[in-house]
Amino acid sequence: MLFLLQSIVLENPISHVTSDLGVLVKYFLWALIPYYMYQRRETFQILWLNRMFTVINLFFTAGLIIPYLLGVGTYTYAASEAGYKGFFYAQNDLSCAFIILITLSGWELHKKLQGKWRMGLILSLLLYAGNFFCLILIGMKTGILYGAFVSLILLVTVLFGSLYRSFLHRLTIWIICLGILLWGAIKGARDIVSMLSGTFERLSYFYHLYDGDLVRLLSSSRSTFLDGGMTAFLSDPHFYFTFFGGQGFQYRLEQFGRMGLIEMDFFDAFFGFGLIGMILLLVLLGYFLKLALEKEGRSVYSFILIVVIFYGFFAGHVLFSALSSTFFRAHLWSCSYHAQDLKMIDFDRREERCYAWILWLCFRQA
Repeated sequence: MLFLLQSIVLENPISHVTSDLGVLVKYFLWALIPYYMYQRRETFQILWLNRMFTVINLFFTAGLIIPYLLGVGTYTYAASEAGYKGFFYAQNDLSCAFIILITLSGWELHKKLQGKWRMGLILSLLLYAGNFFCLILIGMKTGILYGAFVSLILLVTVLFGSLYRSFLHRLTIWIICLGILLWGAIKGARDIVSMLSGTFERLSYFYHLYDGDLVRLLSSSRSTFLDGGMTAFLSDPHFYFTFFGGQGFQYRLEQFGRMGLIEMDFFDAFFGFGLIGMILLLVLLGYFLKLALEKEGRSVYSFILIVVIFYGFFAGHVLFSALSSTFFRAHLWSCSYHAQDLKMIDFDRREERCYAWILWLCFRQA
């Protein structure tokens, strides 16, 4: 409905409507998949989800590392060999996926270290190391910094905060961690710097290109796109309609060029769907945040939800991306669990009807 109104007011051709519908399908899957999983909540239990994420993690990690070791695949910046993405399509989407995966693998590793040490511990350790290695290969600033942050938190927690089954376990952990730190200081840091040399070259190039503008450099020019996109949005001759009903997506790309895509999800949603669509988006996200932050439902999935929302706000490629949005959808469902003895407490029927009503409104306005 909203796209039809846009086509009438903005005089868009039918090709704009069909193109925007393609964007809408990817956009609303993040809301529909959790609802679908809720309808089949007896099948999608929390233990099953944990195993599913582990299997996905294995395939994604192997799918990036194996092509790299074989010397095949593509780079985002081929000239400087920066931003390796194997046979995946988008570097930003891939970085978001591995931010989620390294958080989960770090959490699993922490739990395995506190329990009985079995083969699962070795798998968790290798998986975590593989996730961090993949973030370095991808070479995104946010991904590398987040991986380093998670590793630092995990290291401090493992050394000082964890409760181990015996003194021998704690002593072994201290010896291993000291060995890793020594290896990192002697050789590991040099290897990591060598792998990131292409990324450093790109940062240096853009730093001089932007005349030392750190905001533009750190935001990958999104600050410039936002300024130009906001100016174009506010100066639209149909502003009184587009403020509430948006401009659509194909219209913005054709009218404003590169300024029509900010790559910051909340601003792109506002410019595309207007105030009405933005309110519905915030209501849906607020609903899941409420579930995630309730005392009984707080978990690692709650933390991931907050991280991904921040990532979508500043770096984009979450709500409108098929890859990272798929992870986001599954985690929205995970956040709807109220964990008690690894069983889910059902939503009451009023909340189910409320969620279905919100979804109906979203599709009605689209």
